[in-house]
Amino acid sequence: MQLVLIKDCPKVGKKGDTVNVSDGYGRNFLLARGYAVSATDGRLRTIAKENADKADTERRAKAAAEELAVKLQESPISMKARFGEGGKIFGSITANDIVAAIKDQLGITVDKKIVKIDTPLKSVGEYKITVRLHSQVKATVTINLTEI
Repeated sequence: MQLVLIKDCPKVGKKGDTVNVSDGYGRNFLLARGYAVSATDGRLRTIAKENADKADTERRAKAAAEELAVKLQESPISMKARFGEGGKIFGSITANDIVAAIKDQLGITVDKKIVKIDTPLKSVGEYKITVRLHSQVKATVTINLTEI
């Protein structure tokens, strides 16, 4: 029996997959519990169109993320902070501070959850910060930390 899954089903497939299962399993489990519908020509065409639309949307999102990554990598971000004796900052620079600086200097809005700080920014210098814009696109932003 050929069915189209309308929900993710463990050990069978993901939503939108066309699966071949035994008649009893298909009728008594997948169809009865609403995991699948029968695979007609119309449904198969609809699913093919949905998959093509999803792939196009994903391609556009990746292209936009790559364009944004180029902008972020080209221009360094300057940040100023107050430092105490020994060149150590009072506190540290957080992801919120970096997001605010990117928005102020470049006019680009990013979420603080995608900013990854490898080493704490606690002294004067230049730091490299990773920003994950897409599952396949990462940008390295240069942060220049100076004293006020």
